[in-house]
Amino acid sequence: MTFKYLDKEELPRWLATIPIVESSYNEKAVSRKGALGLWQLMPYNIRAYRTKKIIILDFKAIPTTKKIRKYGFDPEHNTEMAALHFSKLFRKYRNHKNTEQLAIFAYNSGGKRVDLWLSGKSKLPNETWNYYNKIMAIQFIIRNMERLGVEPVKEPSFLEYVKSLM
Repeated sequence: MTFKYLDKEELPRWLATIPIVESSYNEKAVSRKGALGLWQLMPYNIRAYRTKKIIILDFKAIPTTKKIRKYGFDPEHNTEMAALHFSKLFRKYRNHKNTEQLAIFAYNSGGKRVDLWLSGKSKLPNETWNYYNKIMAIQFIIRNMERLGVEPVKEPSFLEYVKSLM
C-alpha cells in the first residue's frame, strides 16, 4: 500500500521508513501536538489534502474534527495524504541542492520554518536535525544489514518490506 502511493507521486521508496520514526507504524498514534496516524499528519494537512482530493477520500463536505480524526487514523488515507504532502514538499524544494533533506526537514518542522532557515533568518530546531538523523540511520541499517550483522525480523511482512528497499 505504501509503495503504491509513493510510486504514484514519483517519490523515493525509502520514504516508507518515515512511519518507523513518526509512529512506530502505530496507525492509532497521536502526538502531543495532535498529529495523527502512521505518518503523524497534522489535522490542518489532513483537512487541506482531503478537501483538494475529494474523490480520493470519497467525501464532499469540509471535514469536521471527528471526520479528520477518522481519515487521519485510516492507514491507507493517511499514507496517501503523506505521499501528497511529500510530493508538494519535493516540488517546493526541487531547485535546491538537497531536495530530499529539505523535504524531510519541512515534513517535520514545517515549510515556513525551513524557508526562514534557508534565508538565514532562523535556526532549525534540534528536534528536526535529530529526526533527519534517525531517518538516515534507519536507511543506513536497512541498506547494510548483512555487513552490520543485523538479523532481519522474522515477521514476514516486515522482512518483505526491508528486502524491497534494497
